[in-house]
Amino acid sequence: MALNNSIGAACLNDESFGPSVVGCRDNFDFTRTFEQSILSIAPSVVMIVIACARLFYLSRQPIVVHGGQRFRLLKLTAIGVFVGIQIALVAIASKNSGPGEPSNIAAAVLALCASLVMIPASLYEHSRSLKPSTYLSIYLLFTIIFDVARTRTQWLSYSGAPFTKVFTASMATKIGLLLLESQHKTRWIAAVEGPLKNPELTSGIFSQSLYFWLNRLISRGYRSNLTSETLYGLDKAIGAERHMDDGRSGTGNSLDKRSKPRSLLTKTLWVLKGPFLAPIVPRIALGGFTFSQPFLINALLSYLQQSPDTSTRNVGYGLIGASAVIYTGIAISTGLYWRAHQRALCKLRAYLVVAVYQKLTSKRAQDEKNTSAITLMNSDIMGIQGGFRDLHELWASVIETAVASWLLYRQLGPAFLVPIIIVLICTGLTISLGKFTGKRFRESMQILQQRIGLSSAVIPNLIAIKAAAMAGTVGALLQGYRVQQIDAMKRFRILTTVSTILAFAPILLSPVVTFSISMGSMTIAKVFTSLAWIHLLCHPMTQLLQSVPQILAASTSFSRVQDFLESESHVDNRSAINDENLGVSGPDSMREAGEKLGGADQGSATFIRTRGCSLGWKQGDWVLENIDLSLPQSRFTLVLGPVASGKSTLCKALLGEVPFLDGCIGIRQPNPKTSYCDQDPMLFNTTIRDNIIGFDTFNGPWYEEVVRACHLVEDFASLPAGDHTQVGSKGSALSGGQRKRIALARAIYACPDFAVLDDPLGGLDSKTEQLVARDVFGPSGIFRQKRTTVFLAAQAVRHFKSVDQVLVVREKGVAFQGTLRELRKTDLGAFLKAGDLHDGTVDNSSPNAAGKEFNAQPSEQKTDTTAPFPQGGLTNYRYYFSSMGLPLLALYLILTSCFSFLFSFSAVWLNFWTESNQNDERRTGFYLGIYFMLQIMCLCTLALDVWWLGNVMGPKAGLALHLRTLKNLLRAPLRYYTTVDSSVTTGYFSQDMSLIDGELNSSFGNAIRTGLVVVGQAAVIATASPYLLVGYPVLLAVFFCVQKVYLRTSTQLRHLVLESKNPLYKHFIETVDGLLTIRAFGWTQSRIQLNGDLLDESQRPSYLLAMLQQWLNLVLNLCVACIAVIVTALATQLRTKAGFTGVALVSLMSFGEMAGNWIRCYTELQTATAALSRLRGFENDVPGEDEQDELALGTCDVPEEWPSEGGIELSGVTASYDSPRREQLKGEGGKLMTRALRGISLSISPGERVLVCGRTGSGKSSLLLLIQGFLLPSTGSIRIDGVPLHAVPRSLLRDRIISLPQTPFFIPNNHTFRENLEFHDDSNNSFLHDGNKANKENTGTKTPRQDKELEHALRAVGLWDVVVSQGGLDAEMHEEALSRGQNQLFSLARAIVRARLRRRSEDGEAGKQKGGLLLLDEYNARLDDETDEAMWRAIVREFEGYTIICVAHRMRFVEEYDKVVVMGGGEIMEVGAPGELLVREGGRLRELAGGHRGTTLGRGAEGG
Repeated sequence: MALNNSIGAACLNDESFGPSVVGCRDNFDFTRTFEQSILSIAPSVVMIVIACARLFYLSRQPIVVHGGQRFRLLKLTAIGVFVGIQIALVAIASKNSGPGEPSNIAAAVLALCASLVMIPASLYEHSRSLKPSTYLSIYLLFTIIFDVARTRTQWLSYSGAPFTKVFTASMATKIGLLLLESQHKTRWIAAVEGPLKNPELTSGIFSQSLYFWLNRLISRGYRSNLTSETLYGLDKAIGAERHMDDGRSGTGNSLDKRSKPRSLLTKTLWVLKGPFLAPIVPRIALGGFTFSQPFLINALLSYLQQSPDTSTRNVGYGLIGASAVIYTGIAISTGLYWRAHQRALCKLRAYLVVAVYQKLTSKRAQDEKNTSAITLMNSDIMGIQGGFRDLHELWASVIETAVASWLLYRQLGPAFLVPIIIVLICTGLTISLGKFTGKRFRESMQILQQRIGLSSAVIPNLIAIKAAAMAGTVGALLQGYRVQQIDAMKRFRILTTVSTILAFAPILLSPVVTFSISMGSMTIAKVFTSLAWIHLLCHPMTQLLQSVPQILAASTSFSRVQDFLESESHVDNRSAINDENLGVSGPDSMREAGEKLGGADQGSATFIRTRGCSLGWKQGDWVLENIDLSLPQSRFTLVLGPVASGKSTLCKALLGEVPFLDGCIGIRQPNPKTSYCDQDPMLFNTTIRDNIIGFDTFNGPWYEEVVRACHLVEDFASLPAGDHTQVGSKGSALSGGQRKRIALARAIYACPDFAVLDDPLGGLDSKTEQLVARDVFGPSGIFRQKRTTVFLAAQAVRHFKSVDQVLVVREKGVAFQGTLRELRKTDLGAFLKAGDLHDGTVDNSSPNAAGKEFNAQPSEQKTDTTAPFPQGGLTNYRYYFSSMGLPLLALYLILTSCFSFLFSFSAVWLNFWTESNQNDERRTGFYLGIYFMLQIMCLCTLALDVWWLGNVMGPKAGLALHLRTLKNLLRAPLRYYTTVDSSVTTGYFSQDMSLIDGELNSSFGNAIRTGLVVVGQAAVIATASPYLLVGYPVLLAVFFCVQKVYLRTSTQLRHLVLESKNPLYKHFIETVDGLLTIRAFGWTQSRIQLNGDLLDESQRPSYLLAMLQQWLNLVLNLCVACIAVIVTALATQLRTKAGFTGVALVSLMSFGEMAGNWIRCYTELQTATAALSRLRGFENDVPGEDEQDELALGTCDVPEEWPSEGGIELSGVTASYDSPRREQLKGEGGKLMTRALRGISLSISPGERVLVCGRTGSGKSSLLLLIQGFLLPSTGSIRIDGVPLHAVPRSLLRDRIISLPQTPFFIPNNHTFRENLEFHDDSNNSFLHDGNKANKENTGTKTPRQDKELEHALRAVGLWDVVVSQGGLDAEMHEEALSRGQNQLFSLARAIVRARLRRRSEDGEAGKQKGGLLLLDEYNARLDDETDEAMWRAIVREFEGYTIICVAHRMRFVEEYDKVVVMGGGEIMEVGAPGELLVREGGRLRELAGGHRGTTLGRGAEGG
């Protein structure tokens, strides 16, 4: 009905602030003064202020939108129309205003000013901002809502007035403006870096609030498979690049041991203050909407208790609208809050990972704590993110608890203290518990760090481990660490169980105690309003107390990260060269030195000079003492010395990498361009070409010259993909000689001023060694041409006759410094053997001659890293449940169902109590007792539920899954180790196991628990009105469609989350392994930049998955809003019972929260099941090496003493790394695939010594791999002592054959000499074939001590005194405890122990000699001649009667072998007695020997 002015004047308070009107408009409206002040003037003032500040900011920004002129003109036209309407409103208001309406004119004038400001604002926002204007959109939206109320007031008061009609037109124009201003501008954006791939960057506030920008990704994920290329790009604002300067400016460097315990936390919060402050406003809005619910409940229940005759229907409509606004506001504010918070968590991870990596690059290369960076980067930072998840709940909970307490006091009086007292008691107990929680978590993380460190060391060396028959020992050790970690986690989870009980105690016990005090005077409205306030008082603290373990765990992880950042950094202790600090000779002296060295460039300057230097890896424990040496610039210096003399230490000292220095090292150039070759070449798992180029640009001619100088052309021709071949983890896909020459090529390609080369030619055959030495180090070699200062450590002078200077290092000092001619005249001439002075004449028909074509074009090949789409959601759960056992699962489901029923039914019982109390107060005790019993039972079942899951089911599943994965890894074939990057496998044992222990375990329990509670509460809500059940099928249909679309996209994103972390893992692992190489080449900043890129790539799917989860949460909250509106509508229009309506509305409060928690837990569960999918795929897709041999239809009975003689027969054997199976021999088009061995036929008699030699990459090591069962023959057969190899289990085969791998493996993490030397074949076989024992045993097993065997073996190789000097067999074996050559001797000692144990097990005594089979793979590559001779004496003495097959390039004792096999291209080129082959004209052995063989041992010396 339209009212005129006179009726409007009848309002009793329309000219006052109100806010509610009295006496008119059905008493259901705001006063006009309130509307004009709050709904018009206030928004206009805020808009003008924000617009001015924003215009000032935009005026300094570049134009990013070009085009869209018509669209901009359309917006300006619409704004012009709107301005005209505002002018009309000002004119009308001025004409019709009365003495009591000054605010009407003020509102109109300020609205006009706001509309005028919109003109420049719209222009600047259109051209200088990527997204639609946020403040314009918010202003227009809220003023439209406000104008609806004002328009209603105008039409009710002045229906025919001009102001009313024009104001209505103004509101309609605003709607049009809102539609125009909220349009995105993607098609007109001129992005500097190409088209923007992330629609979030161009989305307005409405698209971001409702997550519309995700729709295209969701649709794409539903229709097709997602890949990393099809995902949205990461916003640079949350990327790693912004934090690289923060890290360089001192995230770690500003922290030292004097820093405060929480200095890293303080610094992190300060640096990320912007992102972490952003969620505050939406969190406040969420709290406001949440606290509106009890007022809605009270108003609705009071309305229902009124008589229909005394209440107006407008109030009912208002309650419906209020419920829509409140619950929609909860949904949108929740979405905005978590979007801002997830962005902050994303930045937190970027900041910390960058800080950890930058610190890692500045750590000491030999620091054993470097591997902790891998755990910090994954488990610790994930834990920090988990603890920060509830960061804003800390302050919000305190505020909400205080507000709820005051409001509850208004309802109940002094009884409001009951919930507060219970909350305080539980809080105090939780804080006391926290003192132990952090300690328990730190213990488990330390064990986790040890396990991951051991895993990351084991996985790249599995071939050597299995060859040495250590697979079972190492596997049992890893599983033992897993048992220790699970036991430590159990102790931590007991505390989290108690913490969970304390968290739920307030919300379960507070209503019982409170209502027992005040129930006598309670009405239904008062009861359920009070229950709502109790819920709002206790719920924040419940959430907070539940988060205490995660917060304390995050605090512990922060401390671990801070400890790492505060740890000692690498310090380059070299200084600039000058006369004062080093006493460098003047020009005349240097000229004399040049003449003395006989160089081409006499008088060259000193490049490096040391004076009185003592060098060591521990303070006071010097490896070298009083070193005085001078390296001339652009000259070639060679350092010689026996094993463990300190040559490698001296190389590292010249690079500034030795931590303890007494004296001075001076260098001519402050930062010379340096290259380095380690004794163990460090190769990154990428292509050969990328390894050689490093971070330099590709130069085709120079690359070809380097490759030819290193004689790699023939190797490239033999590889399927040439120099685009992936080298594998630590170069596992290449031979040792190929790895050496690729590392040397990298050192040359860098065009260094200074090259430090540690035995770069070790492991090469004699001919290749000569060729490379000539073309790289010779008088016309590539280093001479580039005038590079070269410092090279080697075992002998061989092939280096053109060196300018020779150093001899022995007995902790430099024994000689001078020329080769001078060295020959000294008593140190023993270092110069006959072969060393060979004239070096080389056959010029080298592999790089003109007949070989080589094309050095830039590589365009890209490795496909896209993982297959994971399948089988239910299969993953069956896989998980089978690991824990169905009885345990069934009992858990019973406990959870009981808890869910009790949790939901208590509100219904409270309604029964309230209704009964109104009729008969005498039964209060009965209802109170039942209510109390229900809550206590609920608490007890929850305790059992959490304990059963965390301490029984979870640990059993975690141990079983780790054991299954570990056994599958140890049984995997060779192809898996050489083709799959070790970071992928490490991920199974680090991130996947961490997900299973943490997120999978907790999210599984929470998802089941909250899911059943949601079902129970949905049933309780339906009690408000049976008509509500009609809408449930519709809601279920909506849920089904949403989850179907969501699950397909989220499943793919979850898989991409895990897969995208593998390159980052690989990057960290390679940095830990190659830190010295990275620093030497000056790649630190390039690696840091690459780390940022890989981090951003790993963040992309993680961030999108988090946003997708919030999208689902928004959809669910909007469904809850629909339910709330329906419940309110049914209650107001059908006048339902107040009691059941109160039960429904109170349940609806927690229903939305529980539904949101269920969504979060469910999505976390789905994320964690991706780890199950990866483990299941690994188990199903990687066959055991015994399973892949199609000839092994069964196993034969192998005698206990086999092989007792060691006779070997190979008949027509062909084998390939690519394809072990016969039917897979041919590739596309029927072409044969590349074979490692071709047509091998060889007979080796028992007790023979056989030398296998040939050029690098000729198939020598492949022959040993074949005999050990790593390579399977595609044709032919192999027999040892008459037993066919395909019928012998691989682990048993390697247990019976003694092998010395080319690169020996030693157990890291400070294990003892004893643990590294003892051999336990029983544990080996029991683990691989009956691994359940590992679940029950710890790292150490009760086995007989082998002290006699260990001492004998160490004395045999000359290491007993070395071990005793470091503390004996039970002392920790640190990485620097032995030199590289001594490591090889230690490996021989391990083989001797095995031989003596074998004899003892067969005969009961160790003295009796029996035969067997010994395989040696380049055992002497790192040894000097003296040690080589001593080692050979030990071999012939300790392995008398054994068949010995030795792969070697050094042929000093060639005449001591019975047979020599020369290989080339995977075939046997010649075979025969050494004396016969050495004199054969044109023979391959003679060519390889190069005319010199050195000294030999007579047969008479073998026994001594």
